[in-house]
Amino acid sequence: MLGGPGSLALVGMTDCDEDAEKVVLARAREPPAGEIKETQFNFGLDDNTLCAVASGSRVFLYTWGRAGDPVKKSCLRGHTREVMDLSWHEQEHHWLATW
Repeated sequence: MLGGPGSLALVGMTDCDEDAEKVVLARAREPPAGEIKETQFNFGLDDNTLCAVASGSRVFLYTWGRAGDPVKKSCLRGHTREVMDLSWHEQEHHWLATW
């Protein structure tokens, strides 16, 4: 997963020598507007489809759509400062720590 100001994309790392357009597997339809500070996949879920993305004082949760593209599921807006790091809990896979 690569992110930048106004963009978020899932990239295949096996074909890095190929043309850049072929390496990008999917682009998010609704990427975060600001700079992306952190991205964390939730590997504890059975389908491994949940990803958290920190941008400014918000955390966006993405799932994979039917076409294989990242789809924004929800936005966590309760932070009073910029979110600098994310961490999924190892045993309670639906718990997300932000700081």
